Amino acid sequence: MPAASNTSLRVRRALVLVVSAVFPFVLVRVGGHRGVHMARNLLFPGAGVLDHEPLLAAVCAVTAIAATVLWIRWGAGWVLLGVVLLTTAISGLVPSHVDHTDAIRNVSAAHEFPLVILVMGALAWARTILGRLPGLRALTGRRHQRQTGIAQIGSLKPVERCQAAAILSLAGARESDLGSAVGAADIARRAGRVGAVARLRFGGDPFRRDHAHARAAKLLCGLMDDNGVEQLAMDASATTLGVPCSEPTWIRPLDATLVAAALSRAGKAQSAEHWSAALNGPMALRRGHRPAWWWTPLDIGAGGAPTWEHAAFTGIARAHGWIGGDDWAVLRTRAMGAAARGAVTRDDERLVAASRIWLALEEDPEAARIVRRPGIRRDPLACALDRLASELCQNPHVLRGSTVDTPNRGELT
Repeated sequence: MPAASNTSLRVRRALVLVVSAVFPFVLVRVGGHRGVHMARNLLFPGAGVLDHEPLLAAVCAVTAIAATVLWIRWGAGWVLLGVVLLTTAISGLVPSHVDHTDAIRNVSAAHEFPLVILVMGALAWARTILGRLPGLRALTGRRHQRQTGIAQIGSLKPVERCQAAAILSLAGARESDLGSAVGAADIARRAGRVGAVARLRFGGDPFRRDHAHARAAKLLCGLMDDNGVEQLAMDASATTLGVPCSEPTWIRPLDATLVAAALSRAGKAQSAEHWSAALNGPMALRRGHRPAWWWTPLDIGAGGAPTWEHAAFTGIARAHGWIGGDDWAVLRTRAMGAAARGAVTRDDERLVAASRIWLALEEDPEAARIVRRPGIRRDPLACALDRLASELCQNPHVLRGSTVDTPNRGELT
C-alpha cells in the first residue's frame, strides 16, 4: 500500500475513533436528560427509550438488527446509518420522566451493546452445536441427500452457483456446460437489487464495481468481453487488496481468490500479486483462522471464515503458489473429523472436498486415508471442489501460469 494511502487510512480511522468517543459525551453535556437518552441509543438502537417506551425500544432494536443484516449481506451501510440516526433522534424527542441522576445507571447502559453482541454470539454457537447433535444432524443429512451433484448446479443460490461454476472452470469443465448456470437471469436480478439497495444504482450494468463472485464466473466461463475484463481489472485495482468487492464495501476471501484466479488467467497478474500479498499480510492466518471479510471504508478485516471456505480459498491460493502450507496444519484435524462423520452435512462435505485440494498439494498419507474415504456426490459446490482436487492430483501445477486460452480438459458430468 502506498505511503500516501496509508496516511489517509490512518487519518480516517483516527477520525472515526475520535468522533465515536467524543460525540456521546457531547450529547450528554449539551442535551441534558435528552442527550443521555440519545447517547444510550448510540450504544444500541432502542436503548434510549427502553425505560419509558419498551414497545418503541423493541421496534427500534428489531429495525436496527434488520438494517445490520442488510449491511452485512448487501453492503447497505447507509440504511444502518439512517436507522441509527433516526432512532437517536426519536430517543431525544420522546418525553421521559425517568431520573438519570444515578451515574451507575448511565454506566450500566454502556454495557448493553456488548451484552447483545455476546447473546448473538451465543446463539450462533448454539446453532453450530445443535447442528452437530445426532438427531438434528440426521435430519440435515436427509435434506442434503436430495441434491444430486454437479448436474444440479442450477439449484444453488446465485452466489454459490457462481462460486461452483468458477471452480469447475478452474478444474477444466467446458464453458458451454456452465454458461446457462452463470448467465441465468436470477444472478443479474440479485446484482441489480444489491446495487439499488446498497448504492442507489438503477439501470445500466448490474455487475459494475462489485459482485466479484459473478464476474469471476463470467470471466472464467467465457461470458465476458475484453471491455468487461478491463473494467474488472480497474475495479480490482481500486481496492487496497487488489480485488473487487463481493457486495459493496465487503471483500469475501473465496470470491476474492476466484476473481484473482480469473484475472490471472486473463493475463492481469497484478490482481493476483496484490491478493497474494494480502493473504500473506492483512488476511494472513492468525490463531488458526483467517478473516471472514474485509471492510473497505476503513480497510479492516475480522471474523473467522467458515472452515470449509477457509479450506477452499486457501487450497486454491496454494495451488496457484500464492501462499505456503501453514493453513493445512490447522485444517487437518477439522477435515479428518468431517470425514470421520461421513460428510453427511453440506458444510462437512464441502470441507472434505476442499481438503482434498490440499491433499493433492501436501504429502499427508494418514490424513489422505481418512479424508478420501467419504463419497462426494450430493452438494454441487462440494462436487466442484472435488473435481478440482482430482485435476490437481493428476497435475499439482495445473493452475500455475494458466491463461484463459488454455484448452478445456473435460466436460461437465
